[in-house]
Amino acid sequence: MGADGHGKRGLLFPGVTPAQVTVAFVRACKDAGVSDFSLHDLRHRYASMLRQNGVDLHTLQKLLGHSDPRMTDRYAHCRRNSYLTRPKALMVCSRWLRQQ
Repeated sequence: MGADGHGKRGLLFPGVTPAQVTVAFVRACKDAGVSDFSLHDLRHRYASMLRQNGVDLHTLQKLLGHSDPRMTDRYAHCRRNSYLTRPKALMVCSRWLRQQ
């Protein structure tokens, strides 16, 4: 990931500012009655799901943009986390982003 947080391919949500994504996420969590859940939890879940489905650590490191493989090693010990039980917040946020 580049210093600007946009990675090599550009913005994750073209036409939507990072602040808008954050606001949408916070609102979606609130609407879904979810607390103690962050955008970083989504990133961690993405990495954990890939790892649980057999993606090797080197590939995962590249996908996440980690320069240090020790950071990626944190995903080698995946376990069932509390945010697995919070799909409603994810669906609400996804629906809002599709409408933008």
